[in-house]
Amino acid sequence: MLPLIDPLTELAIARATKVIDAFPAQYAARWLAGVRAKLGLAAAGDGDAALAADWLALLAAHAVDFTLAWRRLGDAAAGDERPLAALFADPAAPVDWLARWRRRLELEPHSGDQRCAAMHRVNPLYIPRNHRVEEALAAASTHADLAPRALGVNREGAGRSDTEPLCQTGALCGLSASLSGRRPEWPRLRGKGVLDDAPGARDHAVA
Repeated sequence: MLPLIDPLTELAIARATKVIDAFPAQYAARWLAGVRAKLGLAAAGDGDAALAADWLALLAAHAVDFTLAWRRLGDAAAGDERPLAALFADPAAPVDWLARWRRRLELEPHSGDQRCAAMHRVNPLYIPRNHRVEEALAAASTHADLAPRALGVNREGAGRSDTEPLCQTGALCGLSASLSGRRPEWPRLRGKGVLDDAPGARDHAVA
């Protein structure tokens, strides 16, 4: 690829090296900006990177589903920490981190409801698990009607409340029933994949 960058090899290497060397800092900055939004922070502050890193380490240490934890953190921003605490085997595990997080939130003027709404926009409730996507792709190869229903999850789920099942809209009804099979051993998470949320999903799949 070097000739595509510059006909002179030495110049091509120098230009490519400059771009590569700049990437870690650019990535870190973009990552931190994204994670601030997920934490409900509107502005940069000292210690934000450490706060985010400790949050991720906490989730990993307690084997908590990342997707649900981020979503329930939005509920905590609105004043209800119970859904988040319920994700931990020890409900007291996130207490110290939450205290640090709340002290950081106090530096910004937004209300809890405003922050919760903003966090829910960047912390989705429904995501496709890899093994479910593979099942859906395999099933869609022989059942053409499954693909549109699977793709409808993101469209229909984006603006729905956490307590309103997607199956009410027909996006998932019957989809999980068509994708029976054993769950792989690797995703040992307490959270739910999108296809797990359909009523009766576990009745049609081998756990």
